[in-house]
Amino acid sequence: MHFPFPTWLRYGGAIAAAVSFLFLFLTMKTLGRYWSPLPRLMEGHKLVITGPYRFIRHPMYTAMMLLFIAFILITANAAVTVFSLIATVLTVKWALNEEKMLIGFFGDEYRAYMTRTGAFLPAPRKMVRHIFFNQHEKL
Repeated sequence: MHFPFPTWLRYGGAIAAAVSFLFLFLTMKTLGRYWSPLPRLMEGHKLVITGPYRFIRHPMYTAMMLLFIAFILITANAAVTVFSLIATVLTVKWALNEEKMLIGFFGDEYRAYMTRTGAFLPAPRKMVRHIFFNQHEKL
């Protein structure tokens, strides 16, 4: 079964896919030696709070979820939609489990980071407050 998406929406999906791949690349580059295909902590691991991590705790998962949405728009297919929605739910669950691991390892440092950032999207109020009122503070 296919959805009757207009052509412009399907092209929008292609643009969203390109943006998500660029965001994935930026996230991986920001993590540097701490990047891993599976969540894990390495010897001497430091909490990364630069690049996209400055405002979002899980930018890689955000990029993946944007990619799932892009697949829905590009294919306009019911089966792809179902699998993409399942993948999104599993990604959120994966992120929540990863947060437990990070809280266990970094403790209060990670809890403080959580208060300054959004999980998957920037927290607008926190971002504006930082940009305009706390520019001297490092996130």
